[in-house]
Amino acid sequence: MRFFFLVLVIFLPIAASACELGIYTDDSVVAHGGLGPQIFPQFEKLTGCKVRVVAAPDAVQVLGRVEIDLKRGKPAADVILGADTLNWERLQKITERDVSVDPSVAENFVPLVSQSLSKFPGLVPYDFGALTFLADSQELARAGVSFPKSLQDLLQPEWNKNFVLEDPRTSSPGLQLLLFSEKVLGVGFAPYWKALRGQWLAVPPSWSAAYGMFVQGKVPLVWSYVTSEAYHREHGSTRYRAVLLKEGQPVQIEGALIVRGAANPELARRFLNFLVSQPVQDLVGSTNWMWPVLSGAKVPASFSQLPKLEHPVVLDGANMGSVLKEWSKAIRE
Repeated sequence: MRFFFLVLVIFLPIAASACELGIYTDDSVVAHGGLGPQIFPQFEKLTGCKVRVVAAPDAVQVLGRVEIDLKRGKPAADVILGADTLNWERLQKITERDVSVDPSVAENFVPLVSQSLSKFPGLVPYDFGALTFLADSQELARAGVSFPKSLQDLLQPEWNKNFVLEDPRTSSPGLQLLLFSEKVLGVGFAPYWKALRGQWLAVPPSWSAAYGMFVQGKVPLVWSYVTSEAYHREHGSTRYRAVLLKEGQPVQIEGALIVRGAANPELARRFLNFLVSQPVQDLVGSTNWMWPVLSGAKVPASFSQLPKLEHPVVLDGANMGSVLKEWSKAIRE
């Protein structure tokens, strides 16, 4: 396979007629305080080119939009920003894979990320996060309920209608939980979900919807990110705590890929290179509230207070279709 290594380049303006980079991404990236509003103007200044965003509520829904556009014969943007490695089977069909990170840059990636890159040719990672349950410790203490220690604990009576999950058909975090449960429970994962369906309060279509219910106080537990605790600490609250389950923590690696048939592939390559530069990596922790992939990149002080990952697992989503089918059947029965 032929690779074009991404190297540090001098960003020169391109002819005005072609000087626009379209980016597919999800709403969290472009939200106020997110990574997008920080880095898009920087990239525009460096290149003299405009950034145009095509956004959807969640990374899974972004993929759906790209697939529809390609079926119509023309992508609406050049880059997918926020591509989740869990969706690799779908991503391979809609993106180019002749891009790789300059080895001199990749050698400074966090080991967990660099060890996984060979599975995902063409992906330029820019952040990663471990998923787990986030608990409202104040509400749990008031109710006299302890943090859950395992997936099985959620089947106990005290958790009935006291947590929310995300729909794995439309949400990347929700899909992470589903595939993780299949990995650790094996053939028992379908009966587990059949029992669990009567326990949750709701299964919204996106992380933002589920998390909104949690911070509004509707439930004391939500499936989220370990770094969600850091966000709240940084904003003055210690009541929200990440709960590490004994089974481990699924890890989500997010990256960027060039869309197949992109109108501006060279400008897209420049953007991918830009994502792993030190200035951008120093912003990841305080905007996306994820860990940057570059070792030594700046992160908020609150990250040092997070629980240390005990059993991180990077899932590849290889059996996603069959697992989703069994899950759908289990929660309907």
